[in-house]
Amino acid sequence: MSDDKERKLEVATQRIALVKRFGEELHRLRNAKGLTRAELARKCRIHESLLSAIEIGRREPGIMMLLILAEGLEVAPAEMLLSIQAPTQSVAIEPWR
Repeated sequence: MSDDKERKLEVATQRIALVKRFGEELHRLRNAKGLTRAELARKCRIHESLLSAIEIGRREPGIMMLLILAEGLEVAPAEMLLSIQAPTQSVAIEPWR
């Protein structure tokens, strides 16, 4: 495999891992707040199936969804993001082309 393909695979793998960790953190925060998926979905005005897909790592939420979820959970968006990545781990981001 070429270096470029290996790098793209590594970036994709890291991205998938981050999405999965974000979903796990969302699930943890929701449970800590004592909310069911249905309750949080209602608070956020989103469909419960979307919330489920984010929690299990099948959907990658955008910035607006992050803000909506943080508001529904009554936490700072940064709190949701800081806990998903170990401080020593770096994620390679491809430059916009």
